Amino acid sequence: MESGGQCFLLQTILWLVLSGRCYSSHLDVQCLMTLQRSLIDPDNNLKYSWNFENTTEGVICNFNGVECWHPDENKVLSLRLSNMNLQGKFPAGLENCYSLTVLDLSNNKFTGPIPDDISKRIPSAASLNLSYNGFSGNIPSNLSNCSYLNTLDLQHNQLTGTIPWQISTLKSIDNF
Repeated sequence: MESGGQCFLLQTILWLVLSGRCYSSHLDVQCLMTLQRSLIDPDNNLKYSWNFENTTEGVICNFNGVECWHPDENKVLSLRLSNMNLQGKFPAGLENCYSLTVLDLSNNKFTGPIPDDISKRIPSAASLNLSYNGFSGNIPSNLSNCSYLNTLDLQHNQLTGTIPWQISTLKSIDNF
């Protein structure tokens, strides 16, 4: 990552910590529970790793593909769920992971449109990778409302139309 990107990521982290965006951790658990229920997981990549019976604070930090801000608290920093043969529509529940800065769903079998309200679902995202799936339809123009976004990868999907001009208003985008 270039120094400008590192600086921006550090600014994003500092903003999240100081702004109080890190809401109660039970919402992050709810985020992952809803996300898991909304997906088809034929290889059981999440079924056995994501065990919600243990309610110890920080247990979700050991879930496959989940990285937390701190290992002893349930605040999701990133979801890296690439190459898991996950299927279905764009996952539900992400709006409850208030501190999420990285979402990587690449190399799966997701289909359907990227939600029009994606900026409300992942408002603090600095990195979004939806590449190598089967997403279709237009690129939502409100991705431009994800003002912290510095990496956006949508390649190798069935997206149609033009790239919305609003994307060009993202001042921090380093990689598109």
